[in-house]
Amino acid sequence: MDSLLPPLVGTFLAEWGDRTQFLVILLAARFGGSARMLAGIAAAAILNSLLAAFGGKLIAEIINFQAITLMMAIALLFAAAGGFWPQTAPKLAGAGTAHAMWISFFAFGVLEFGDKSQFLTATLAARSQSWWLAGLGAGAGWAHAIGVAMSAANARATHRQRGAPRTARSRACELSCLP
Repeated sequence: MDSLLPPLVGTFLAEWGDRTQFLVILLAARFGGSARMLAGIAAAAILNSLLAAFGGKLIAEIINFQAITLMMAIALLFAAAGGFWPQTAPKLAGAGTAHAMWISFFAFGVLEFGDKSQFLTATLAARSQSWWLAGLGAGAGWAHAIGVAMSAANARATHRQRGAPRTARSRACELSCLP
């Protein structure tokens, strides 16, 4: 559990209100939240987190524990500062819906490569005994953050389709679920 839970919680909190949630909302609007889109995003999240965790394992063999601790402190500072940085929604080019999985996979992979969550995953994996559990935990953290964005996008679409009046509860959900 020590290898799985810290990357899960750290990645979930680092991704809260990040560009990836905007990307998921855009992709859901473009592809209608299809299973192919979700499979592409899930594959990219797991691949990114396992790549970061493997990099952390390699780093752990080269540098000492105090340097890893300093790297983790820097990663946490970047993750915290990223929460205050204004985010803009990425632009999605007009592509067909036939390749939803590949478009989602590459868009998410490019957007997250070298991001604060990958840095945080690498440092947490360097400190843990099982790098692959740290990678899976980070992938699960990404999945939870993406799930929040996806459910918020679906709630908005449902309200708009029904023509339901915006209540205080729906406004609060929109404000708390989306940055």
